[in-house]
Amino acid sequence: MQSDGLYNFRDLGGYPIANFPNKIIRPGVVYRSADPSKITELGISQIGDLNITRVFDLRSEFEIEQSTQRGFGQVREWDGAERIVVSVFKDDDHHHHIPGADDGRKKRRDENLKREGIEVYSKLKYDRTDIDCD
Repeated sequence: MQSDGLYNFRDLGGYPIANFPNKIIRPGVVYRSADPSKITELGISQIGDLNITRVFDLRSEFEIEQSTQRGFGQVREWDGAERIVVSVFKDDDHHHHIPGADDGRKKRRDENLKREGIEVYSKLKYDRTDIDCD
């Protein structure tokens, strides 16, 4: 799949679902990518036929602010796709961080992912009747 400015964009269809033996994500339902802020107008038109209605932005407000100050990382939205913020990192996880230092960020990130991941899964499963598995 190609979408201009949306790097590492791919369908998660076919991947197994944890804790559900013999179940997979149905193709054409859930997609993932790197930083969604870099998608171009051409990229938006390229994915238009996929009927993407929700974009889960995993970046914290701090990450978005830092990226924006460096000239990229702005929030991108387009008609028909609701942006939902589900930060992997909490904003206070970023303060006073020295790259490479073991300051507990990974542990906090993993805890956040576990907690937020359940909420996102619940949102996908129970708020969207068109999402199911094979």
